[in-house]
Amino acid sequence: MKKIIVGILNPPAGAQAERLGKAIRRQSKLRSSILLLTVMVLSCTGQAADKEGVVAANPALIGTWTGEGRFLDAALDKDLGKVPLEVEINSDSTVAVGIGDARLTQTSIKKAGYGFEIHGILDSRIRKNKAEKKDHLILLLVTPVKDKDGVLMSDANFHLKSNYVFDLTMRVGGVMLKKRP
Repeated sequence: MKKIIVGILNPPAGAQAERLGKAIRRQSKLRSSILLLTVMVLSCTGQAADKEGVVAANPALIGTWTGEGRFLDAALDKDLGKVPLEVEINSDSTVAVGIGDARLTQTSIKKAGYGFEIHGILDSRIRKNKAEKKDHLILLLVTPVKDKDGVLMSDANFHLKSNYVFDLTMRVGGVMLKKRP
């Protein structure tokens, strides 16, 4: 490390400068790799979603919620149009979600600060004839802080992603979900 600092303050010439540049790049890559690995490990060590506990503690979730979603990206919204969304949360804690032409598999539900998150993997494209290739969906159900028992609507957001952790090109949409009586 001392050599690198001295090398920056008093730049060497020729081959020595090239070796110093390579050492700095290697060290930077190593630090970036360690940071990325740390973030990935920490994000994967959270507790598994406890569907039974979440649904049992929040019986107002039980039922069928429907709405038509829109994507925030204007071009994608124009291409896919309104996307029908149906969420069925059962008393046995199973969760079924349909969005467009797709259904979610491997679903989970967990409590979040703003309400609840439902995660799942799409079994097909949202529109079978469209090229959108994202296959993970996170549905964010926003519920009021007080009087959650009487909730009949949720201003929800959904994220269409290629993974659950980090996707710079995720597709974000919004939907007003209404609970069927």
